[in-house]
Amino acid sequence: MRKIALAILAAATFACSGNKSTKAEESGNKLTESIQKLQENSKNQTSGEKAKKTAKFEFEEKVYNFGKVKEGDIVTHVFKFKNTGKQPLIINNIRTTCGCTTPEYTKTPVGVDQSGKITIRFNTKHKRYRQVKTITVFANTDPVTTVLELRGEVTPEPDLSKGPVRQ
Repeated sequence: MRKIALAILAAATFACSGNKSTKAEESGNKLTESIQKLQENSKNQTSGEKAKKTAKFEFEEKVYNFGKVKEGDIVTHVFKFKNTGKQPLIINNIRTTCGCTTPEYTKTPVGVDQSGKITIRFNTKHKRYRQVKTITVFANTDPVTTVLELRGEVTPEPDLSKGPVRQ
């Protein structure tokens, strides 16, 4: 009985569909064509054209050298930037190389020709000698990531448990 019902349903479906396309099929075809045109336009658009339509960072500096500091000091630096693009700039996320480096940044959209800042704090506790901390900023820019750096040297504290330090 079940097989007969399925056969009747299949026959009715094929009988109703003729050579004429339905409105749903036409609509689907137009949608497919629109998607293909958008993909072609995107491929044809150069990265320079895309950059002209996005937000853009202009930093006063991308690398900050903090010089020599003692182990345990906290280094703080503010990276200032201006949005020189064509849309409001939105920072989505900031990643650092380790937990000793923490960012604070402008969370609201930065308008065209407006300024913002990214404050970085680097805790030098248990860090010694030459240090390079990378800060990766994710935003609605082209390219999507911008890399900032903190550089410097951390002088280790002497280990007093081994006796007096000779000079």
